[in-house]
Amino acid sequence: MTANSGIETSASGQGGGSAVQTEGQEPQSASEKYMAALWSEIIGLEQVTLSNKFLDIGGNSLTLNIILNRIEAENGVSLEAQSFFDPDNSSLFDLAKELDVLLQNKQDQAQ
Repeated sequence: MTANSGIETSASGQGGGSAVQTEGQEPQSASEKYMAALWSEIIGLEQVTLSNKFLDIGGNSLTLNIILNRIEAENGVSLEAQSFFDPDNSSLFDLAKELDVLLQNKQDQAQ
């Protein structure tokens, strides 16, 4: 993470592999830790694991708006709101991977 609470793109991401076991695992990558901290702070949880899904842990449209605004303000990228409501791809792990892709694309465009 950077001083302004955003994610340092060179430290984000954790490699490929589509079949990843996330049940009960703690966030590891910079983007996973960043998303977990946001969810914990804004939804009001002590702990968030990689397998937690946004709606299942108390996320709603108000908290989503706050999270999306923070991500954009701190990182300069915008996640799609509908991603947080996708029943198959709305875990912290999935959304952190999506954030990694956006950050990498931003970094690639800047070069």
